[in-house]
Amino acid sequence: MLDFTTFDGKRVRIKESYAGPVAILVGPGAVSSGDFGSELARSLPNARTFGKSTSMALGLPTQPALGTFIDLGPDFDARVSESNSWHLGSAHSYLIHTEFPVDERVWLTPADVATAQDTVVNAAMTWIHQRLGH
Repeated sequence: MLDFTTFDGKRVRIKESYAGPVAILVGPGAVSSGDFGSELARSLPNARTFGKSTSMALGLPTQPALGTFIDLGPDFDARVSESNSWHLGSAHSYLIHTEFPVDERVWLTPADVATAQDTVVNAAMTWIHQRLGH
């Protein structure tokens, strides 16, 4: 996983770049960049995840523009992951197709949807307000 980014021309560790509360909303529909972004944000010191686990798709798919096209035949339209990801210091403990760790397992309910309430957002906002002392 990425460990550094650039702010104002200097390299900064991502986990040291923001100390405020970060609510990460995840669900089973997340794939690829959704998983990468959630996993990256989870490294922040005051982050908490809300929702349902994904089956993390943390790999780089074949990229025809980079010459890594895999021809699977005329009846198959898909991309195959040709890489894998892991946390720094945990090589070979691959993340692809593992359960994304969720701190607060909460999901939409029919009753909440009927009243235009988002159970996941509400849980995240309650946590953020508590962290900020509101």
